[in-house]
Amino acid sequence: MPDARVCVLGGGPAGDVAALRAAQLGAEVVLVERDLLGGTCVNRGCIPTKALLAGSELVERLSDAAAWGIAVGEVGVDWAVMRDRAMGIAERMRAGVEGACAKRGVEIVRGDGWLSGPGVVSVDTEDGEIEVHAPTVVIATGSEPARLPLFDFDHPAVLTSTSALRMERLPASMVIVGGGIIGCEFASMLAPLGCSVTLVEALPRLLATEEDRAGRTMARAFRDLDVEVLTGTQVDEVVEYRDDGLTLRLSDGSQRSAETVLVAVGRTANTVDIGLAELGIQTERGQILVDDRLRTGVEGVYAVGDAIPTEQLAHLGQAEGAWAVEDALEGPHVFDRDLVPACIYTHPEIARVGLTEESAREAGWDAAVGVGRLGANGKALALGETLGFARIVADRSTDRVLGATIMGPHATDLIHELGLALAHGISVADVGRMIHAHPTVAESVMDAAHDLHGTELYAG
Repeated sequence: MPDARVCVLGGGPAGDVAALRAAQLGAEVVLVERDLLGGTCVNRGCIPTKALLAGSELVERLSDAAAWGIAVGEVGVDWAVMRDRAMGIAERMRAGVEGACAKRGVEIVRGDGWLSGPGVVSVDTEDGEIEVHAPTVVIATGSEPARLPLFDFDHPAVLTSTSALRMERLPASMVIVGGGIIGCEFASMLAPLGCSVTLVEALPRLLATEEDRAGRTMARAFRDLDVEVLTGTQVDEVVEYRDDGLTLRLSDGSQRSAETVLVAVGRTANTVDIGLAELGIQTERGQILVDDRLRTGVEGVYAVGDAIPTEQLAHLGQAEGAWAVEDALEGPHVFDRDLVPACIYTHPEIARVGLTEESAREAGWDAAVGVGRLGANGKALALGETLGFARIVADRSTDRVLGATIMGPHATDLIHELGLALAHGISVADVGRMIHAHPTVAESVMDAAHDLHGTELYAG
C-alpha cells in the first residue's frame, strides 16, 4: 500500500510529464500504468507514424530523382523493414521515459487503476489489488481510436490507426474512412509506398479543423499522389467481407473494394470504469470537465491530456501534465491553451497556432490576412516543394498577430516563430521587419507579413 504526494493515473505523454515534473519539484510520486510507458504517442502514434512518414517521403523523392538528374533505378519498398525501424525508434523513446522515471525516483505500479475514493487509487496488479493513497491525483488515461459500429473490427481487413502500424505487409489497396488529421497522415504515408488509397470524408472538405486553404491544398497534393478523395461522402454499408478484403457501399451509391479499410474518425477518451461517476467527477461525451487550472470538481483531483476536452495533441498533454502538478504543489497556475501549436505531418506538412481567419471573425475580430506563397520562394523551389503557403491572421486595428497557418516543407518547425509573436504581442509589422535569412522557407513568413500590409516587393 504505497503512499505518495502525487499519484498519476496513466503513463502517456501527459502522465509521464506530470510524474516527472512532480518528482522534480520534490514530491513522492506513484505512476500507475497498465500498458507501456509513453502511451499512444511513443508506442502507437506520434513516433512510429513519423518514422514511417519519413521513409515514405524518401521513397517519394527517390521516385522523382530523374528530374534532379539522379539515376537510382527502380525503388523498392520493404514494409517489414520500415515497420520494424519505426518500432525500434519507439522502443528507444520508451526506454528514455523509463530511464527518466527511474532517475527521478518515480515509482511505477503496473496494472489497471481507478479512483476508489478521495485521494485513493486502487490498482489491479498481477499480485492482487493494492491501494495508492495520495492527496493529489492526476488523471491522464489518454484515448483510443474511435470505432464505428458499422465495421467488424475482429475482421483482419478492418484496421484502426493502432493495428495499421502492425500490418504484416503493405496492402495493395486501402479505403481510409475519415479525412481528418489521422486519415490524411496515413494517406500521405501509404500512397507513395504503392498502396492505392481512397479517402472518404463525410464533411465537405478535408481537414475541417484547419484553414480552408489548407484542406484545398491537401486535396491537390493527394491528386498528385493518385489518392482518390471523396468528400461529402459516407460509408453506408459493408457489402461483403472476404478473405482478401471487403467491399463498401458509399452514400453516393457507388461501391469500393479494397484489401483493407482504415477507420480514422477520431479518438475517444479512456474514462470508462475508472470511478469518475462514483466520486462525482463530471464528464461530457466521455471527457472529464476541468476548470482553467485543470481541476475537476473533486478536491485534489486533476485531469489532463486526451481525457479532457482540449485538442488531442501530445505536446499539449505534456504541458497540461506539468501545469497540473505545479498548480497542486506550488499554488494556482492558469493554463493558456491559446498558444498551443497544432501540427499535421502530411506531405506537405501543415502547422497552425492561434486563430484561423474564420475563428477570428467568429470571435468578433476585424481580421486582416497576409499570405506568403511558396511558388516564389527560392528555397522551396530548390527543394522542389512549392505546394504551400504561410498565412498570418491579425487584428486590423492593432496589427496584433491572432494566429497563423503554415503549409509546406518544415512547417511544423517554422510555426514557432509566429507562436512567439502571438505569445508576446508582437505586431505583424515587427515580424516583417525581422530579417529572415535567404534563401529559407521561413522567408514566406516575412512575405506574409508584408503582404498583409501591402508592402511585398515581389507581389505579382
